[in-house]
Amino acid sequence: FNILHYQINLDLTAIANQIFKADAKIFFQPLIAGANTLNLDLHLLQVDSVNYINASGQSDTNFSYQYNDSLLSVHFNANVNLSSNQDYLHIYYSGYPKIDASNWGGFHADQGYYYNLGVGFASNPHTFGRAWFPCYDNFVEKSTYALSVKSRTPLLPMLIGDSIARYPLLGDTILSTSFLSEEIPTYLASFALANYQFLEDTVQGVNGIKSMLRAAKAGDTANLKASFQNLKATLHAFEEYFGAYQWPRIGYAATTVGAMEHATSIH
Repeated sequence: FNILHYQINLDLTAIANQIFKADAKIFFQPLIAGANTLNLDLHLLQVDSVNYINASGQSDTNFSYQYNDSLLSVHFNANVNLSSNQDYLHIYYSGYPKIDASNWGGFHADQGYYYNLGVGFASNPHTFGRAWFPCYDNFVEKSTYALSVKSRTPLLPMLIGDSIARYPLLGDTILSTSFLSEEIPTYLASFALANYQFLEDTVQGVNGIKSMLRAAKAGDTANLKASFQNLKATLHAFEEYFGAYQWPRIGYAATTVGAMEHATSIH
């Protein structure tokens, strides 16, 4: 199967109490005739439900699934037509994401920061997107991404993508969304949540003006500015020697552990 697109929705409104709720829409297309089992990696989380939506937009019950704490296997009946690129699985899951055994990759919660690092050095394979969403977790499979995160102010997320839109919901709840149309493997997808202040800027690149977004807590923004005073000059040098910057945004999020080169949002 080819995983075309992930729409990942995170409810982090109670993450400080170790409550993590999420759902993911996974759009897919078979690459081999007769393929009827789609395996997805998911590390030690609870699968609450799985729905299959066919190309007609209808909920289809012609499937079954099993989950063993590491692999979610979805089996489609032989009469199901999977030829469209509009088919998707809608998976609801919960629990609390795990850190990698190396204490580096996976999900981190420390000092008011909540974020993922996409590589687990003690995990096999080393890609570790499966710590927070069901996926084909390898270095080869690439997909587009849409992220949606609910949080409570003053906690705001930094997300991969070209821009982040924010919408007030009831009370102190904020919905933040983003989209990345460039295909990436699972280990380059990311979110980071903290009491962030955002520094916005632009830079003239070879292929036009690029947005720059940096995130840090209020007490760290002065240090953030000083640390990145050569960022624009560095981009110009890199483009001179290696070619045009390919991503829609240059982004950095301050975290307690790093560095990890998530696309448009380095932690």
